[in-house]
Amino acid sequence: MAPMTSGTALAERPTDWLSTLSTPRIPVGSDAPPAVRVSSHVQRIAHPAAGVVSGLIGAVTDLAVTRDGRQLVAAHYADDAVSVIDTATLTVTATVGDIAEPYAVVAADRAYLQSASLAKDSVVAVDLEVGAELAAREVGIGASGLAAAPAGDVLYVARSFDGIVDIATVDVESGKVSAIPVLRAHDASIDTVRINASGTRLYAALTTAAGGSLVCVDIRTGRVQTVSVGGTIDDIAVHADDRRVFVTGWDDELGAVLRVVDTASTRVVRAIDVDALPVSMVVAGSDVVLAQGDSITVIDVATMRTVNRIDIRRPVSCLAVSPDGTTLYVGDFDGAVTALALQASSQARRAAS
Repeated sequence: MAPMTSGTALAERPTDWLSTLSTPRIPVGSDAPPAVRVSSHVQRIAHPAAGVVSGLIGAVTDLAVTRDGRQLVAAHYADDAVSVIDTATLTVTATVGDIAEPYAVVAADRAYLQSASLAKDSVVAVDLEVGAELAAREVGIGASGLAAAPAGDVLYVARSFDGIVDIATVDVESGKVSAIPVLRAHDASIDTVRINASGTRLYAALTTAAGGSLVCVDIRTGRVQTVSVGGTIDDIAVHADDRRVFVTGWDDELGAVLRVVDTASTRVVRAIDVDALPVSMVVAGSDVVLAQGDSITVIDVATMRTVNRIDIRRPVSCLAVSPDGTTLYVGDFDGAVTALALQASSQARRAAS
């Protein structure tokens, strides 16, 4: 395992600070996340390996893959740290510590983590090339979900505090924080933020006394719509075509359930019961993948039928998928990440059909 690093490196602001972010260079006194670096690695084709990375610093509580597929970022909430993993070799290249309770992680050219504290919650930027924290931006109190625009230039943070439910937007270059209002209610909360592949629509889980709703935000117009699902919402995954949004949760009649929301009509069009309440969900190509207990369940999007179950033999905590949809990363509470090739199973299914 690579040595642990911590803290924020400070330096006087250079003339062109955007071009020098290969090493941590943050203006003195600034708490704005650094702007996205245009990296030569973005166009490099990644060839992820299959296997297991074990012996990480602690339980893996969230995962994210960089948009070039070269690096995987694992959050360790209870250990105040994150691990950076090379996907081609499945080796840890850095462990970054002293990040208070990293609750959620997203990745573009660098990683952004939602960090909790007793005073105020923050978004922390981590440089993945050098394995170091770059900067932190306070986003208020009651943050509970994080998403990033596909270009990595805007971050979205779900917030619930003192009767105000909204989604904070953080401009990565300037650090400016604004808000998308959702609801004013003391019995409401918002969690789990996801964004579509084109970066035009945002989805979030809203909980009120009446039950759960899917919040749909048109980023271009600012229009906010809610779709009642009747039960709870735990996780959200957006299909690549943006015509379907998958929602896991609990239904009083069906129990653990997977719902399908049609984005055109903004209504639930299907609900199927699943064996156990999933702790995480992703869309991988033509499949929806659910993490349940010690295994993962693969459901075909077209038929909504289970086509595969894979026993991980460790308590699964979170999932992530490579940008091309061919590799699934499975984090667990034992401190390991399993990389599984999905392409072979998809090809076998097409050949059999």
